[in-house]
Formats: sequence, structure tokens, C-alpha cells
Amino acid sequence: MKLEGKIALITGSSRGIGKSIAEAFSREGASVVVTYKKNSRMAKKTAQNFNDSFVVKLDVSSQANITHVVKQIMKKYGMLDIFVNNDGIK
Repeated sequence: MKLEGKIALITGSSRGIGKSIAEAFSREGASVVVTYKKNSRMAKKTAQNFNDSFVVKLDVSSQANITHVVKQIMKKYGMLDIFVNNDGIK
């Protein structure tokens, strides 16, 4: 597993392309931070298939929310190795 021990944050990872990216990182052994903007149920469903995951609400248009999420990740894992900005601002 190429990414074992790595922490990966993928924005917009509860569905679509972001979900596929998150699944690929998980298959390679990464702990995956699954983010959502509106549908927590879908994000939790996505994360339940991963060995190690953390589900968090993230609005990439809010600097304050981004800072809060990074602090949560640091508290849980102590680091963040990989960031994939899959989500966009509408």
C-alpha cells in the first residue's frame, strides 16, 4: 500500500469524482478526510467503506471554515500529507 500512514483531504469527496478519488486513496492505504457541503448522510455512507476516515463539513468558499477543518484534522491526526482540491465554488 503506497499511501499507508498518509492523511489525505479530498474536497467534495462525498460523491462523484471526489468520491472516486477518495476511494483510490483509501485503497492505497491513506486515511481519508471525506468532506461535504450539504449532505452529511452521503458523506458518512462514502466513509463507511474506508479503513480509516474522518467526515467533516467543508465550504471551500469560507476561509474561516477551511481553517477550522484543518485544525480538526490536526487535532485528530497531527498532520495532513495530501490535499486534493476537487470542489469548486459556485
